[in-house]
Amino acid sequence: MLQEKEIPLSITLVNLQGKQDCKFTIGYNFSTQPKRAKFAEGWPSSVEENLERLADAGEAMDQLATLCRNCKGMIASPFPCICRPSILTPLQS
Repeated sequence: MLQEKEIPLSITLVNLQGKQDCKFTIGYNFSTQPKRAKFAEGWPSSVEENLERLADAGEAMDQLATLCRNCKGMIASPFPCICRPSILTPLQS
Protein backbone atom coordinates (compact mmCIF):
# COMPACT_ATOMS: atom_id res chain seq x y z
CA MET A 1 0.00 0.00 0.00
CA LEU A 2 1.29 3.44 -0.90
CA GLN A 3 -0.09 6.59 0.66
CA GLU A 4 0.85 10.21 1.16
CA LYS A 5 1.78 11.18 4.72
CA GLU A 6 2.95 14.27 6.54
CA ILE A 7 6.59 13.72 7.49
CA PRO A 8 8.94 15.94 9.54
CA LEU A 9 11.37 18.20 7.68
CA SER A 10 14.34 16.21 8.99
CA ILE A 11 13.05 13.03 7.27
CA THR A 12 13.03 12.34 3.52
CA LEU A 13 11.54 9.56 1.42
CA VAL A 14 14.20 7.71 -0.60
CA ASN A 15 13.56 4.99 -3.19
CA LEU A 16 15.84 2.01 -3.83
CA GLN A 17 17.70 3.89 -6.58
CA GLY A 18 18.56 6.76 -4.19
CA LYS A 19 16.07 9.35 -5.47
CA GLN A 20 15.09 11.64 -2.59
CA ASP A 21 11.89 13.56 -1.82
CA CYS A 22 9.44 10.94 -3.08
CA LYS A 23 5.72 11.62 -2.72
CA PHE A 24 4.47 8.27 -1.34
CA THR A 25 5.61 6.00 1.48
CA ILE A 26 5.90 2.26 0.91
CA GLY A 27 3.94 -0.22 2.99
CA TYR A 28 4.20 -3.99 2.60
CA ASN A 29 0.93 -5.93 2.41
CA PHE A 30 0.28 -9.47 1.25
CA SER A 31 -3.31 -8.92 0.14
CA THR A 32 -4.91 -6.89 -2.64
CA GLN A 33 -7.64 -5.72 -0.23
CA PRO A 34 -7.18 -3.52 2.87
CA LYS A 35 -7.37 -5.36 6.21
CA ARG A 36 -8.83 -2.39 8.09
CA ALA A 37 -11.26 0.39 7.20
CA LYS A 38 -8.56 2.93 8.14
CA PHE A 39 -6.33 1.61 5.33
CA ALA A 40 -9.11 1.81 2.71
CA GLU A 41 -8.69 5.62 2.43
CA GLY A 42 -5.27 5.51 0.79
CA TRP A 43 -5.66 2.13 -0.88
CA PRO A 44 -5.14 2.24 -4.67
CA SER A 45 -8.22 1.36 -6.71
CA SER A 46 -6.33 -0.62 -9.36
CA VAL A 47 -3.01 -2.31 -10.07
CA GLU A 48 -2.18 0.42 -12.61
CA GLU A 49 -2.70 3.16 -10.02
CA ASN A 50 -0.50 1.24 -7.57
CA LEU A 51 2.30 1.01 -10.17
CA GLU A 52 2.02 4.75 -10.90
CA ARG A 53 2.40 5.51 -7.19
CA LEU A 54 5.27 3.04 -6.88
CA ALA A 55 7.25 5.08 -9.44
CA ASP A 56 7.35 7.95 -6.89
CA ALA A 57 7.50 6.01 -3.61
CA GLY A 58 10.23 5.47 -1.04
CA GLU A 59 11.23 4.51 2.49
CA ALA A 60 11.54 7.13 5.25
CA MET A 61 15.16 8.04 5.99
CA ASP A 62 16.80 10.61 8.28
CA GLN A 63 18.39 13.52 6.37
CA LEU A 64 21.16 13.81 9.00
CA ALA A 65 20.46 17.52 9.29
CA THR A 66 18.78 19.59 11.99
CA LEU A 67 16.26 22.40 11.86
CA CYS A 68 17.52 25.88 12.88
CA ARG A 69 15.36 27.34 15.65
CA ASN A 70 15.78 30.89 14.33
CA CYS A 71 15.35 30.72 10.54
CA LYS A 72 13.64 27.26 10.36
CA GLY A 73 16.17 26.20 7.70
CA MET A 74 17.97 22.86 7.52
CA ILE A 75 21.62 22.86 8.64
CA ALA A 76 24.34 20.22 8.78
CA SER A 77 24.52 19.05 12.39
CA PRO A 78 28.14 19.84 13.39
CA PHE A 79 28.05 23.35 11.87
CA PRO A 80 26.22 26.40 13.23
CA CYS A 81 23.59 28.13 11.12
CA ILE A 82 24.68 31.28 9.30
CA CYS A 83 21.49 33.17 10.22
CA ARG A 84 21.63 35.90 12.82
CA PRO A 85 20.62 34.58 16.26
CA SER A 86 17.47 36.11 17.70
CA ILE A 87 17.71 38.03 20.95
CA LEU A 88 16.26 36.01 23.78
CA THR A 89 14.33 37.81 26.48
CA PRO A 90 14.78 36.64 30.09
CA LEU A 91 11.97 34.62 31.65
CA GLN A 92 9.56 36.50 33.88
CA SER A 93 9.32 35.02 37.39
